This record gives sequence, structure tokens and C-alpha cells, in this order.
Amino acid sequence: MNAAQAESTPRPRGRLHVYAGMCEGAGATSRMLEEGARLQASGTDVVLGVLAGAPSPRIASLAEGFECVAGASVAYRGVTVEGLDVAAILARLPDVALVDELWRQHAPGLRPATRWAAVEAIRDAGIDVVATLDLGHLASLADAAATITGVAVHERLPDAVLDGAEDVELVDVSPSTLRRRIADGQVVDPERAATLLDRVYTVANLEALRELALRSLTRRVEREISADGAPDARMPAGAMVVPVDGGPGGRDAIRRAAALAAALGLPLMAVVAEAGTVWAADGGNPFSAVDDLELARDLGAEVLPVAAADAGAALVAASRRLRAGHAVLPARTSSLGDRLRGRSLVERLAAAEPSLELHLVPIRGEGGG
Repeated sequence: MNAAQAESTPRPRGRLHVYAGMCEGAGATSRMLEEGARLQASGTDVVLGVLAGAPSPRIASLAEGFECVAGASVAYRGVTVEGLDVAAILARLPDVALVDELWRQHAPGLRPATRWAAVEAIRDAGIDVVATLDLGHLASLADAAATITGVAVHERLPDAVLDGAEDVELVDVSPSTLRRRIADGQVVDPERAATLLDRVYTVANLEALRELALRSLTRRVEREISADGAPDARMPAGAMVVPVDGGPGGRDAIRRAAALAAALGLPLMAVVAEAGTVWAADGGNPFSAVDDLELARDLGAEVLPVAAADAGAALVAASRRLRAGHAVLPARTSSLGDRLRGRSLVERLAAAEPSLELHLVPIRGEGGG
């Protein structure tokens, strides 16, 4: 359709279809390009608005079949940065524009200032958009993702943009498959891959990111069902529990639990094991425990003292009482008490509460983080 035809036949506002992955490398870009190819094969006029970064051979191959609308480029901090050129796409007036990495901010000098604002302008012209999103850049999940990976998230997509999408599809991938893609150089260059695997995308971190992504999309579906009038649509049940005993890694576990609880819409419970009036931390420090409790309260936790001999017994009792769905633990080596019992804390929890999802937080240093 050309511009003259568009003027005579006003278009309805364009639809937004988002392929969302838990992080880079999940496969959202591939799915976007494959959907574009499917639409193109059915006779739809599709253009490539912007493709992020230096594409892998597979992505470059998938992108070959599309007309690429020249992006607006500016020099920024010694690098040429390409943005989504709204004027060029409106002049071309395709049926569908493909837009990678919806959350991006444009470099100074490009207008609009963000990629999602550019997409909104394109949709206003009646053009459908198929886009990608790493859910760790969604505003409501960014802090939780940063807590999980240890990497600050500066570019964030407002939730309202995703809420305004007609279709959001999760591109799921197992942690082992994603780590293999990274190791094979399909996601980042080999020099960066080793650091990414060792420090950021560990198996535990990817499992937590995957859980975050799945829960986020589940909550979206529940909201849609609720909007349709279903009386039993509910937020996820249960609670997030975290032990507070003053031991190593405790503060990191508390921060992770708070971030996940906020993202999943769950109450956060800080579980304290008490034996009479004495802190019963298995290897913990009562003075550190007091500081950790203050941190937990600052992050919105409710403190739950449990009369128990150790953190494991306290967590089991608390989880049963609260019908908790998640527990966040520092990934410590087995204590003397655990070795005498013949099972680690994780093994004890898994045996006592099989439905409890356990999240292990690596210990970055001694002294409780």
C-alpha cells in the first residue's frame, strides 16, 4: 500500500506482537524473524526496522530476506549508534515492521528518545509491529533481574507498553540449552562468553530468571482472564521465605528473596530460628543476624520467629505453616550439624516439602554479603 492509498483509507491503529525471552540468547530475535518470514510468505508487506548489535550467522541468515529500512544513525561516545527511524518507516508504509530489543533508549540526538516511543508512533500510523523483549528489562522485573545476575539494568521498558500489546509470547529455553548457545558463540563473542557463563548466566541464575519470566507471563494471563470476568482469577498463592541466621551469604539471599517476592507478588517472610531466647544459627553470628533482620524489614519482610533447633527445622515449620511456594537460601557448604544429620539443608527441605521451590544464591564472600 502506498501513501496515497493510505490517505484515502485510514488504517486502524497497528497491533503489537512481542516475543519475550528471559534474557539475551533465549531466541526471541529468531522467532521474530521467523514470524516475519511467515507473514511475508502469506503476502504481507514486511520490513526490518532495526536489528540489534552484530548478528550471529543464524540471525544474519534469517534477516537476509527482508527489506531493511535505513535507520537513523548518530555518533555517540565514539560509536555509531543506529536507532529506529520513524520517518523512514512511515514514508515506506509497510504492513508490518520488525523491531528488535523494544526496551532500548536511543542515543542523544535521535527522536523519539526511546525505541518503544518510536514503535508507538509507528502503530499510530496503522502499521503492525512485531518486536522482541528481554523480560529482565521490563520495569517491574528489572530490579529482580539485577539482583539475580548482579548486573545493573539501566534501560527499562515501562510495563504500560507491554500491557498495550495485543499478543505477548514467551520464548522459553532451558538453562542448559542457553549456556550451550553462549559457549558455542551464538550469543556473544568468545571472549565475553566465558565471563558471562561463569559470573552472570550460571545455572542457578538462569533458573531464577526463567522462573521470573514464567511467573510474569502467568500473571499477565491471569489479569486478562480477570478482565474477562472470571471470578476465580487469582495472584500466585503462597509466600517467599528466607532464613535469617547471621551466616555467610545471608544478606544476598535476603535481597534476592525481596526482589523475587516483589516481582511475583508474594509476601516475604524472614524466618528466624529461636531456641528459647538464644539465636540458633547453625554457624551464624547473632550480631550479624540482628543487622540482617533490619535489612529484611527494610525490604518489606515480615519477621517470623520459630521455636526450632536450627534454620532447617525453622524453615520446614514456617513453610508448612504459610504454605510457602518458594524459599531462597545462601548456597553454603554443609555445616557440622548437617554432616552429623547426614543431609544438607537443601536435601532436608526438599525431602520435607517437595513442592517448595528452592532458589540458591551463590556466596560472593565471607561474612554474610
